[in-house]
Amino acid sequence: MITTAWDQIDAATLQALCDAGDEESPTLDFKREAPKKQMDDPDNEFAKDVCGFANANGGDLVYGIADDKGVAKCLMPLTGEPFDACRRRLTQVIDNHVEPRISGIRFRKVPVDENSYAMVVRVPSSFDGPHRFHVRRREGGPAHYRFVKRTQSLTDDMDYLQLRDAFGHTATLLEKARAWRVERLALMERGLLMRGLVAGPKLCVHLVPLAGFAHGAAIDIAEVYHRSDINFNGPGGFCPQKQTNLDGLLLMGPGSPPLGRADRLARLFRNGSMECLGKAFSVGDPREQAEPFIPAVAVTAEIRRVCAQLLEHARALGFVGPAIVGLAGIECGRHCFRIVNDNSHFPYGNGLADQEQLVLPEQIVESVATDVDVDVVVRPLLDAFWQCFGEVRCDRYDETGKWRPPA
Repeated sequence: MITTAWDQIDAATLQALCDAGDEESPTLDFKREAPKKQMDDPDNEFAKDVCGFANANGGDLVYGIADDKGVAKCLMPLTGEPFDACRRRLTQVIDNHVEPRISGIRFRKVPVDENSYAMVVRVPSSFDGPHRFHVRRREGGPAHYRFVKRTQSLTDDMDYLQLRDAFGHTATLLEKARAWRVERLALMERGLLMRGLVAGPKLCVHLVPLAGFAHGAAIDIAEVYHRSDINFNGPGGFCPQKQTNLDGLLLMGPGSPPLGRADRLARLFRNGSMECLGKAFSVGDPREQAEPFIPAVAVTAEIRRVCAQLLEHARALGFVGPAIVGLAGIECGRHCFRIVNDNSHFPYGNGLADQEQLVLPEQIVESVATDVDVDVVVRPLLDAFWQCFGEVRCDRYDETGKWRPPA
């Protein structure tokens, strides 16, 4: 797969592949010509290549590079058919001849000169597979379907064992993602993973892309360290201190002046999983030695903000496919859940949870590669969180399900 950022792939990027004599691989394939039209392609080679990548680790099909036995030689830009027409045609091929549908396929036009271009088709590793493609009926043989997978620099039919594993692939990854989250929360309940954080009740939000547990996937921590868009900013735009560690990336801050410790920390793991921990309490007038309490409205708004941020970061990191989003309350059972509505400064509720640790059922996001309505994901979590303290539901949504920001 081309390592240059997707929106920065240009003719110079492709020329560099040729100059370096890059070879085809399990995630990279060179094609001199654009895919043929359906009537000229009875074997449906384009659909075959797409399925092969989707059923394996994903990859890039690069049209407009001539190769010699799989080694990139020179740019041979495409002419004739406009890029938009070619993209529409190929999208129809995928829609009509590949099943189940593959989400997240991207097409990039790479202008070479005024009248020609190359084209990169990026196919993600799929979690809805295995995928098959339709081979049209030919003289002497019936129409049929094929399951194929990219291995090394070839695309071959899948054998029985590969098919069996592929059908259980997503379920296995989901089990791994859930087990990872359970393990992290168990460590927190034992008082670990909290070093440097202020004492008291805390909330933990996890976003765990299933892709991070597939095929040994990993992100480049050194590259992410220097990116300004992966920042885990706090409320008000505060940018936490960033450092690398064994897990991957640790971001912490700001500090609480009276308590001398950080209010929140975030971790980005090498497999792309994200973990945000933050304090979930306020303290009344210290002169009255008031007990800390959980400010329902402020905490609810922060949970929603963090979930939206993590979904945005997952897209920015290039993840595709499903993810789980989970919410947990650490040491929340001893503290009142104080609600102040928008029209009054007098709190109500003050309920206590019946458990010390609140581990809520996670929500599954079907694909983090697309824009996700954060409230579809977050509202069930918030309703369950409020119900832990005796409320019927989260009152920050109106009767139509629209979010009501705090006044």
